[in-house]
Amino acid sequence: MDRSPRLEPDPINLHPQRTPCTESLPSLRRAAAAWESERDRLDGAPAAADDPAEFLHVMATARGEQPIATRGATWVPARPYWLLFLAGFSANEHEDYAQAERWLDGAMANRAPRRDARSELTHALVFQRKFDRADAILDRTLAQSQDRCELGYAWRRRGYIRFEQRRLDESRIAYQKSLEYDPDSEIARSELEMLRNTIVQEGGHPGWYVPPASLTQVTTCPAS
Repeated sequence: MDRSPRLEPDPINLHPQRTPCTESLPSLRRAAAAWESERDRLDGAPAAADDPAEFLHVMATARGEQPIATRGATWVPARPYWLLFLAGFSANEHEDYAQAERWLDGAMANRAPRRDARSELTHALVFQRKFDRADAILDRTLAQSQDRCELGYAWRRRGYIRFEQRRLDESRIAYQKSLEYDPDSEIARSELEMLRNTIVQEGGHPGWYVPPASLTQVTTCPAS
C-alpha cells in the first residue's frame, strides 16, 4: 500500500493548453517509459489516488477485479495516470492510434477514478475500427455513469460507431439519446445532420428531432 515516488515532469506543464502536442510528446514518451519500468517493480497492481480517502474509494470499486484480486494493490500518485493520459491524447492528435491505445490502456490500469482516459481510449479504438472493444467500454460507461456530460458523449460515440457499421437506424437513436443528455452539443447535431443526409440518400425517412425543452436548461458540457 506504499506510494511509489513521484514522476517527472509535472503533467500540468504539458497540458495541451500550455504546450502543443508536437512539443510535449517527446517528454511524455520518456515519462511513459519511466513509469512502465517503475510499475513493473511494484509489489501490487497500481491504484492511483491523490489522498487516502480517494485510495479507499478506488479499492472499494476495484475489489474483486483483476489484477488487484490476485496481486493486491500499491497506492501510487495520480501523476502517472495524467502523464499516460496526456501521452495518449497527444498520440491521438498525431493520429498514432495504436500507440494512443497502448498508453491509454496504461492510464486506465492505474484505476484512477476519472473518465478522461476511458473517453479518449474509445476515440483511439474507433479510428482503428476496433468497434467491439469500444462498444464494451461504452457499455460500462452507460451502465455505471450518472454524469450527464459523460453519458451524452458515450451515446454520441456509439452513434458514430453505428454509422460506421452502417446500422443507421441504431445510429440515429444513439444520437437522439446523446442530445437528450447534452442538447447543446454542436458536434452531435452536426453528426446527426450528416446521418440524416445519408439516410435520405439511401431512400429512408429519418424524421426530425428536437430535445425536450425541460432538458435544454440542465446540462452545460464542454465541447469534446
